[in-house]
Amino acid sequence: MFNANLVQHLLKGVDPVHLKTVPLKSGQIFQGRIVKLYPGQLASLQLGGIALTAKLEAALTQGERYWFQVQSGEGIPHLKVIDHNTIRKQTSGTQQSLPMKQLLQQFGLAVSKENEFILQHFSKEEVPFSKEDIRIGGELLTKSGMINKDGITILKTILQKNLPLSLSVFLAVKQTLFGDSISNQLAQLTSILENKSNEDKQFRLLYQQLRQISTEVIITSVETNIENLNKVKGQTNIVQHLHKVIQLIGLNYEHELQQAVGNQRLEEITFERLKPLLLKALQTPIDSSIKQRIESLIHHITGLQLFYSEQHGPLQQYMVQIPLTLGQFQSDLTVQWQGKKNEKGDLDTDHCRIILYLQLEHLQETIIDVQIQNRVVAIQIYNEKERPASMISALQPILQGNLEENGYHLSIVKWTQVTNRPNKTTITKGPQRYQQQALYQGVDVRV
Repeated sequence: MFNANLVQHLLKGVDPVHLKTVPLKSGQIFQGRIVKLYPGQLASLQLGGIALTAKLEAALTQGERYWFQVQSGEGIPHLKVIDHNTIRKQTSGTQQSLPMKQLLQQFGLAVSKENEFILQHFSKEEVPFSKEDIRIGGELLTKSGMINKDGITILKTILQKNLPLSLSVFLAVKQTLFGDSISNQLAQLTSILENKSNEDKQFRLLYQQLRQISTEVIITSVETNIENLNKVKGQTNIVQHLHKVIQLIGLNYEHELQQAVGNQRLEEITFERLKPLLLKALQTPIDSSIKQRIESLIHHITGLQLFYSEQHGPLQQYMVQIPLTLGQFQSDLTVQWQGKKNEKGDLDTDHCRIILYLQLEHLQETIIDVQIQNRVVAIQIYNEKERPASMISALQPILQGNLEENGYHLSIVKWTQVTNRPNKTTITKGPQRYQQQALYQGVDVRV
């Protein structure tokens, strides 16, 4: 794959607003750097790649890094310098772990391998955290056996999304970020239950649901010759297709359940969704191997539910991942919608961004970035392969015609061949209207 972190970027949010927003809460601690001093006791403070305008009420040195703690109060956040750089200056060579131990003691936290590991990474990456985050995070890394970089990534994701720090959430995020694809998990569980569907009623219901999902996620392969390209128009509406698969898997099951209970329409509650059937199956005596697969699939579905919707200022973001079968090839399709809401509370389809990620049989890892402004559509495709000029030339007129039938105008289809450059994000930033200036007039924090 040309970038192993691309799905993680999609799941976390790739929009500039998301990447340039750091909500500070009372009691949080972080390490930041004084970038530049200005007249009037103003300074530029760097936190996690974001420049904040700070009002200094303490003598600090340009270019130095300090530990800060967010103080309680209203209005502009107040930051208290809690180490004055004295502990950090002791760090040299193999003594890197010594300051971490001293900081843990200063923060009133237990000195342990996992706590040192978290503090070291959060310090390096300038991640704001509370003392409770370190304490619970250390317990979660120990219980999950993930005192490694993946464990840190999971903790950071949970904190960035303001999710509860619990083992169930940790395992759900872990499965979504690093687990096997949902299409493979569904296929493997279907194969296992095929011979057990007659043993138990619950297994039979679960197997039938898995089979129904497997038939719904199939998209008939389209021949690449010109004569058969118009078959694309005969495919089921993709939005309806996505909605039906989402319902069958049970990604919105808890929401449906809550609505039915709230409206006192208990007769509308249906358990013919994959997630509740999986939960019921766990209550029956089953082999440990099957139980493990069911638990992994439940964690994956729960993780997708946690990632489903986010609000970043005026922007609303939705993300969904579903299994997809293209001909005989199984893959996962990850779709992210991003934009403002209209007067009706729906996503404004005149101004939005849609990002699609999937593995294709021949083109392999592919990202499609669709940006819509005033119903004008610009499409950028990222892939390791050379631009398939003949295929694009053949498909583009059909795409353009279908868009025009729905009131949209296609402006460009750009193919970007991605080279394998580690740690380099290949998705470009969105339009300027979605970007937020990191520096602006006024004061962000007081130090």
